[in-house]
Amino acid sequence: MDLVTGVLLFFALSGGALSVFGLMWSSGERSSRKEAAELDGTGVEVAARLVLLEPLRGTTTLRAHYEYPSADGSTLRHTAGVAPSPVHVVGRAYPLVRLPRPSRKVHVGTRAAVRAELRDRERNAGHALRVTLAGLATCALAVTGLVLGG
Repeated sequence: MDLVTGVLLFFALSGGALSVFGLMWSSGERSSRKEAAELDGTGVEVAARLVLLEPLRGTTTLRAHYEYPSADGSTLRHTAGVAPSPVHVVGRAYPLVRLPRPSRKVHVGTRAAVRAELRDRERNAGHALRVTLAGLATCALAVTGLVLGG
């Protein structure tokens, strides 16, 4: 195997791996975008109370436990990882967006934050598509070079 064949083989394999990565990324962004769109369209903003902050072992992240009223009147808990900050005070109320029906899909933040998250997810889905297409193009050109050169 000469140097040109080795380089083309490397690009064919790396292009295939890049396209698989782009497809996995696209799948994750699609489901996150669907959830953000549902919260943006029908979400209700409620006040969630921070009831507990506990450190995660081996990291600098804290686990925050919020309690919020559900659609059926009961109190639910939501757990999220947060960075240590004086902004997080136990007992204080924070905005949380939930669905109007009983569901576990929530977003800690305001409706504007949900819309910003939706825009980010749409932009990331476009980036994932471009990565997939770049990987496919790289792989196709390298395979074409291998076929024509071999």
